[in-house]
Amino acid sequence: MIRVSLFGLQGYCLIVPAPSGVIYSNQVAGYQTNQAELEGILVPVDCWNQAGTLERVDRLMLDKDRLTVADADEIDALLSAAEFGIPARVDRDRLADSSESWLWLVVDQEALLLVEGLEFTAAVLTTENSD
Repeated sequence: MIRVSLFGLQGYCLIVPAPSGVIYSNQVAGYQTNQAELEGILVPVDCWNQAGTLERVDRLMLDKDRLTVADADEIDALLSAAEFGIPARVDRDRLADSSESWLWLVVDQEALLLVEGLEFTAAVLTTENSD
């Protein structure tokens, strides 16, 4: 298995779970410096940061080691209000697995237009950790 550390990642990426032979890891949860990892494919999504939308999502998640339903509602409102609409929403079944720099999303693959040839509905949005 190939392991790729995303520590210090600049920008935003989705990790789409898939049997790729590559495990991506990142430091998450702010100053708690937890490590999260997922086998899959990496998809850059800086195009989603229209007018700083993902930066506002980052600020909402700052130093959190898990999300609440209220957090998810606020993040969903930001994603849907983006200028072109971001084809994703927070995965309510994975709130306990989501934290700063590691956000589980339910993705509308047909609207995503960045990945072809792979069926998926869930992915992790990741970026650099705040510490």
